[in-house]
Amino acid sequence: MAYATRTDRPLLAFEACLDRLGAGAAAAVVLCDEPVVAGPLSADRLERFTEARVLAATYGVQLVDWIACDDEAFRAIRLVALKPSEQPDWWDVPES
Repeated sequence: MAYATRTDRPLLAFEACLDRLGAGAAAAVVLCDEPVVAGPLSADRLERFTEARVLAATYGVQLVDWIACDDEAFRAIRLVALKPSEQPDWWDVPES
Protein backbone atom coordinates (compact mmCIF):
# COMPACT_ATOMS: atom_id res chain seq x y z
CA MET A 1 0.00 0.00 0.00
CA ALA A 2 1.24 3.47 -0.85
CA TYR A 3 -0.18 6.91 -0.14
CA ALA A 4 0.52 10.37 -1.51
CA THR A 5 -0.83 13.78 -0.68
CA ARG A 6 -3.42 14.91 -3.22
CA THR A 7 -1.95 17.02 -6.00
CA ASP A 8 -3.54 19.30 -8.60
CA ARG A 9 -2.46 16.72 -11.16
CA PRO A 10 -3.50 13.32 -9.74
CA LEU A 11 -1.11 11.43 -12.02
CA LEU A 12 1.82 13.03 -10.16
CA ALA A 13 0.62 11.56 -6.87
CA PHE A 14 -0.03 8.22 -8.55
CA GLU A 15 3.49 8.16 -9.97
CA ALA A 16 4.90 8.90 -6.51
CA CYS A 17 3.03 5.84 -5.22
CA LEU A 18 4.30 3.70 -8.07
CA ASP A 19 7.82 4.88 -7.39
CA ARG A 20 7.45 4.04 -3.69
CA LEU A 21 6.14 0.55 -4.46
CA GLY A 22 8.90 -0.10 -6.96
CA ALA A 23 8.80 -3.54 -8.48
CA GLY A 24 6.99 -4.95 -5.45
CA ALA A 25 3.46 -4.63 -6.79
CA ALA A 26 1.81 -6.58 -9.60
CA ALA A 27 -1.48 -4.69 -9.58
CA ALA A 28 -2.93 -1.45 -8.24
CA VAL A 29 -6.28 0.12 -7.50
CA VAL A 30 -6.25 3.89 -7.03
CA LEU A 31 -8.48 5.64 -4.50
CA CYS A 32 -8.33 9.32 -5.36
CA ASP A 33 -9.81 12.02 -3.15
CA GLU A 34 -11.57 14.07 -5.82
CA PRO A 35 -15.11 15.25 -6.57
CA VAL A 36 -17.46 12.52 -7.76
CA VAL A 37 -19.77 13.77 -10.50
CA ALA A 38 -23.04 12.03 -11.39
CA GLY A 39 -23.86 11.23 -15.01
CA PRO A 40 -21.74 9.87 -17.81
CA LEU A 41 -17.98 9.78 -17.39
CA SER A 42 -16.23 12.76 -18.88
CA ALA A 43 -13.72 12.22 -21.66
CA ASP A 44 -10.95 13.70 -19.50
CA ARG A 45 -11.55 11.13 -16.71
CA LEU A 46 -11.44 8.28 -19.21
CA GLU A 47 -8.30 9.73 -20.80
CA ARG A 48 -6.64 10.09 -17.41
CA PHE A 49 -7.44 6.46 -16.62
CA THR A 50 -5.84 5.38 -19.89
CA GLU A 51 -2.76 7.53 -19.16
CA ALA A 52 -2.56 6.10 -15.64
CA ARG A 53 -2.66 2.53 -17.00
CA VAL A 54 0.20 3.34 -19.38
CA LEU A 55 2.16 4.96 -16.55
CA ALA A 56 1.58 1.96 -14.26
CA ALA A 57 2.73 -0.40 -17.00
CA THR A 58 6.10 1.41 -17.15
CA TYR A 59 6.56 0.28 -13.53
CA GLY A 60 5.41 -3.27 -14.31
CA VAL A 61 2.11 -2.70 -12.50
CA GLN A 62 -1.36 -3.51 -13.85
CA LEU A 63 -3.79 -0.68 -12.98
CA VAL A 64 -7.08 -2.44 -12.34
CA ASP A 65 -9.26 0.58 -11.56
CA TRP A 66 -9.24 4.25 -10.57
CA ILE A 67 -11.85 5.05 -7.93
CA ALA A 68 -12.79 8.67 -7.35
CA CYS A 69 -14.13 9.32 -3.86
CA ASP A 70 -15.36 12.31 -1.94
CA ASP A 71 -17.37 12.76 1.27
CA GLU A 72 -20.55 11.53 -0.41
CA ALA A 73 -19.76 8.90 -3.04
CA PHE A 74 -17.32 6.54 -4.72
CA ARG A 75 -17.08 6.04 -8.48
CA ALA A 76 -14.97 3.42 -10.22
CA ILE A 77 -13.80 4.54 -13.66
CA ARG A 78 -13.15 1.06 -15.09
CA LEU A 79 -16.33 -0.42 -13.66
CA VAL A 80 -18.48 2.39 -15.09
CA ALA A 81 -16.81 2.22 -18.51
CA LEU A 82 -16.79 -1.58 -18.65
CA LYS A 83 -19.08 -3.28 -21.17
CA PRO A 84 -18.11 -6.99 -21.08
CA SER A 85 -20.45 -7.95 -23.93
CA GLU A 86 -18.75 -5.38 -26.19
CA GLN A 87 -15.23 -5.91 -24.83
CA PRO A 88 -14.39 -9.62 -24.91
CA ASP A 89 -10.84 -8.83 -23.73
CA TRP A 90 -12.03 -6.77 -20.73
CA TRP A 91 -10.12 -8.97 -18.28
CA ASP A 92 -6.70 -7.86 -19.40
CA VAL A 93 -4.83 -8.70 -16.21
CA PRO A 94 -1.82 -10.80 -17.20
CA GLU A 95 -1.57 -14.41 -16.11
CA SER A 96 0.72 -14.86 -13.12
